[in-house]
Amino acid sequence: MKVPYWFYEDANTVQHLNIPKKAFIENEISNYTKNNMQVCFSNFTSFNGYSIENLDSAKFTTKIEDEQVFLEMQSNIKINYKETEFSFKRYATSIEFPLGSLYDSAVKIMEKENNEFFFEERTIDIMSVYDEIPLTGVTLDCTPKPWIVENVKKSFKDIVNNNLEAVSLQSSNKYYSLDISNANVDSFFSYNQEWPFLLEAEPQKNGLLYPESSISKKLSSSSLTSLVCLNNYNFVYNVKYPVLVRLVKNNHMFQFAFQTIIRSNEPRVSTKAPEVIDTDSQYYICDKRINQQEINVFSSDMSPIDNAEVKYKCITQLCSIGTTNNGTLKEKFPPCLNGLLIVEKENYLPSSIQYSTNQESSVSLFMEPLIEKDLQIVLINKKTGSTKQVSNEKIYLSISDDYGYSEILQYPEQNKIKIAPGTYHLQAQVALNGNFTFKEQKITKCTSVPYPSALGLILKRKECTDVIIDPISLSNIILGGNQFDFTITKENFLGRTLKIYLIIEEKPGNQEELSNIIQSIETNHISDKFKIPEII
Repeated sequence: MKVPYWFYEDANTVQHLNIPKKAFIENEISNYTKNNMQVCFSNFTSFNGYSIENLDSAKFTTKIEDEQVFLEMQSNIKINYKETEFSFKRYATSIEFPLGSLYDSAVKIMEKENNEFFFEERTIDIMSVYDEIPLTGVTLDCTPKPWIVENVKKSFKDIVNNNLEAVSLQSSNKYYSLDISNANVDSFFSYNQEWPFLLEAEPQKNGLLYPESSISKKLSSSSLTSLVCLNNYNFVYNVKYPVLVRLVKNNHMFQFAFQTIIRSNEPRVSTKAPEVIDTDSQYYICDKRINQQEINVFSSDMSPIDNAEVKYKCITQLCSIGTTNNGTLKEKFPPCLNGLLIVEKENYLPSSIQYSTNQESSVSLFMEPLIEKDLQIVLINKKTGSTKQVSNEKIYLSISDDYGYSEILQYPEQNKIKIAPGTYHLQAQVALNGNFTFKEQKITKCTSVPYPSALGLILKRKECTDVIIDPISLSNIILGGNQFDFTITKENFLGRTLKIYLIIEEKPGNQEELSNIIQSIETNHISDKFKIPEII
């Protein structure tokens, strides 16, 4: 059953408020009755021997009251039966259906939402209260543990579903009460996790949300923040999801839906100054399609690829063009010089080329199929070069390329990966869970300070400062990791297992050593113990 949106925002962020007038509903009921009158009488098959004339002359009028719906028919219908003629000039009936009461409650709900942003405010509270949705804060965890955006989205959907069930028109729990006179109307608010749910979170990298100090890892070793492992985070969300409203009275139900929208951590009507609108808007560029293009998409074995999604990026706007049929798409494109042509398909590595569409042309692109490989991670001791298998450690691994491919894994729980020949960016951290306590530590930091000499020359002298680091207890620590780029060629892609080597160090004995381990992740690839991944 389709349910109408009374409020929604389209792809161009244009908001639409479509609360139907009661007169519109009355007219729809009248039209429906007229159009389905013959169906109601089974096309008059039960009236053998009857002659019915002027059926199309029937005009219906509907009146919606709080507890009843009145329907009146005026017509010139004539019925002849055995030389007897009957005329139906007017017929009226009423249905015990509290449509007016249900409609009035629905309008009050929508007005409450539009005036006070009731559901947006509760959504922002959800973001602030639940740990599963990182918003803003500071953590002392020395493991730069990221949040996986897809996991945050899954938790967000589950939390929204549970909280919406508590909302009602009138409730003793004022937080969940809309404070609307219910007139004996039962209300049910819901979100189904199978429905659409837009979640955009920034800053993110390859589908991961990192605390600020963890993502940069460039803090000076003299910084107090790096020594005590302070990780700041402040994420900005755009959220959009539908809310289904069911109103029930006397076993009759009325349904409608609306979208709840959060933009930059605020309700849909932002208090911030409006952004400057780009005159080259997506609507203008993507809809102005002039020149015919032929796009051919093949697999690496020259087989045509069906249902590959073709996109075209011109300036900053990404246009969805269509999908291939038997490996080919013939479609008009917006005119653009040196835009980016992109093709995507599930279980294939995305492919793209620079392509101009200012005249009719054709082009072929090739896509590599993603093949599932076993994943094996080996840890290399940075000091001794000895290797070991992962045992109590947990690996946070991100592999991505420049064209849209991204895999985010937690090893060893996830030990399979879909990949193809290509060049990739790898980021990985090796964490060890447990109870770790670092005692108070005094660290002496020395710097060279310039001063003028008697001859006017600028000389430097050493000045030292003692820094006291408070004791700290941690539930996990970082032992090492890597950041580097690597390439898989077709020649070395034949094995079944992708083997990745990560550099680790000895378990740190104090906070300074822990800080140094975290900072060295960026440069571990220049160690003489470093090994590139291989497929075996």
